[in-house]
Amino acid sequence: MVVHLTTHTGDKPFMCDMCGQTFGVKHNLTHHRHIHAQDKPFGCTQCGAMFQMRRYLKRHEKTHKGKR
Repeated sequence: MVVHLTTHTGDKPFMCDMCGQTFGVKHNLTHHRHIHAQDKPFGCTQCGAMFQMRRYLKRHEKTHKGKR
């Protein structure tokens, strides 16, 4: 419920200590930190390419469709 309310209030209590960007949801800050850490925990099972965000991996996986 609290997370939903931040969408209406615009409250962003979670701030990145590296760049100052703020987030309304702690989970989004956690994912954002991958950018600064150069951490790439999401790997493609077909070619081994690594990505910072799951959505980047999902976008990449579409490039493999039809190349079998």
